[in-house]
Amino acid sequence: MAEKGEQMVTALQTKYQEVAKKQQAGEIAPKQLEEESAKLKEEEAKIGQFEQDMNKQISDKRQALYQPILDRINTLINEVAKAKGYDFVFDSSTGVLLFAEEQYDITADVKTKLATTPTAPSTSTPTKPAPAGDKK
Repeated sequence: MAEKGEQMVTALQTKYQEVAKKQQAGEIAPKQLEEESAKLKEEEAKIGQFEQDMNKQISDKRQALYQPILDRINTLINEVAKAKGYDFVFDSSTGVLLFAEEQYDITADVKTKLATTPTAPSTSTPTKPAPAGDKK
């Protein structure tokens, strides 16, 4: 796949050089130059799309390969945390929470409070501080 991308870029560069040579030699009419430029831009767009497609395929493949490993690690973290009686487990290198006992999850309480608490527009208007004067 990388080889195909490189070939596409090389072919586009060659075409750019050919058009530039024709332009410098005065062998190309302005209308023809416009047409050639449009074609080159289309090819550039195709290369960009090809690159995006390849990046997505790589990302999808990476996800497919890593997901079973990540699932296994998360299962083991949960097992070890429960076996040792831990309430929380953090990744010390990033500070990310890896495990928490469900009893500490307050998401449902926050959603309930959010649903039952009316939102009132702010009625207070900010006041400007009094200008500082020279008091001697």
